[in-house]
Amino acid sequence: MLRSIGVALAGALACALVPARGHAQDKPCKVLCVPSFISQSGVIVTNALDTPPGAETETDFNLRLTTVIPTQLKRLALVAIFQWQPAQDANFPAIVYGGVITLLRGEDTGGWMSFSFNPLGVFSPRGEPGPKAYTHKLDLEGELNVNVFNSLPKHAWLHNVGLYVLLDHLTTGLPDEADPWVILAGLNVPIAPLNP
Repeated sequence: MLRSIGVALAGALACALVPARGHAQDKPCKVLCVPSFISQSGVIVTNALDTPPGAETETDFNLRLTTVIPTQLKRLALVAIFQWQPAQDANFPAIVYGGVITLLRGEDTGGWMSFSFNPLGVFSPRGEPGPKAYTHKLDLEGELNVNVFNSLPKHAWLHNVGLYVLLDHLTTGLPDEADPWVILAGLNVPIAPLNP
């Protein structure tokens, strides 16, 4: 299991470093652009929308580190995400990967908010006893980002810090009685570059 996680992390890092030369704004990129690294730590809420009988809504701290790789297509990016709930009893990390399709760009709202639809794969614990500890799941996600410090000067680091709310629907890989809906919320904090 740890070997699979290590391979997935190494692959995500290698993919992120391949296009990382030059400056993002200097010239147009070809296919993959310079990646950015973001801390999206916050809370994760499970069993909130379709709670199975006998289950309770759970809210946990979620450590989430995201690599965003923009593409030549302005409304499409690729992501590789590591997330982990260290306070959970079964605190196994998950790897999330896939695409981000921006439906409402920040430019369309004066920089205040954006919304995207994200078809993602999730490599995470199975959720029920079985021969495979980890499985791949299809996750359809809606992502709302609000840039609460948008009025600050663009060169200010806080200008790029914002709030996010994600609504995820895990369409495959869960036990039949499990609630497929997950809510995540927290802060988008740029790690590198600090002022994209």
